[in-house]
Amino acid sequence: MHNMFYYSDGQKYPLEFECTRRMNLEFQNNTCMESPGCLYVKSSTDTQAIIKNNTFKNIYGVSRSVVRSDNAVLNFTNNKVENCSTSTLLEIGNGFDHVIKLNNFTSNSGISCLLKIGTLFDKDKFILAPDNYWGDANSTTIKQKICDFYLNVAVARVKLQFHFSDPSMENETLTSIDNEDKFDDKSTEQLRGKHYFRP
Repeated sequence: MHNMFYYSDGQKYPLEFECTRRMNLEFQNNTCMESPGCLYVKSSTDTQAIIKNNTFKNIYGVSRSVVRSDNAVLNFTNNKVENCSTSTLLEIGNGFDHVIKLNNFTSNSGISCLLKIGTLFDKDKFILAPDNYWGDANSTTIKQKICDFYLNVAVARVKLQFHFSDPSMENETLTSIDNEDKFDDKSTEQLRGKHYFRP
């Protein structure tokens, strides 16, 4: 079944889920369009938010994300995010076990962060976000809009590994944009005090 969601009241996200017990929340095969943000998952427990095979189109809002997840493990796979004008496309909170792959972020404008991280930095861990089309073929442009450790040293690193260079995502040409830092024996606290800048 394919559902379409529209929303006009600017006070909340059109779809907000607050999970107070452990569960799997599935949001699949839907279209969300023309609303101030789309989906917000809040969890006080070990919730898995599975968001797959959806289209998010014409989502807007200066202080909104297309999808926001707080304290839920996010599985964001095979989604299309297009023509959106929110400040952030995808915002994730705590944890390192998120899956963000095979998504197509196309023709979005005014975006400060393609992906915004809330997880605190740990020098031995990172969040994986491989094999996405981020709306640009230029690795430097993409990295400047991934709001992780390299823009805010308090939060976790995102390991992009590879990305597609065109929106068809049929082209097998993947470009490595992995930033493999060597932190050696420095503690997490020492590294948070060091300033990193994008290339």
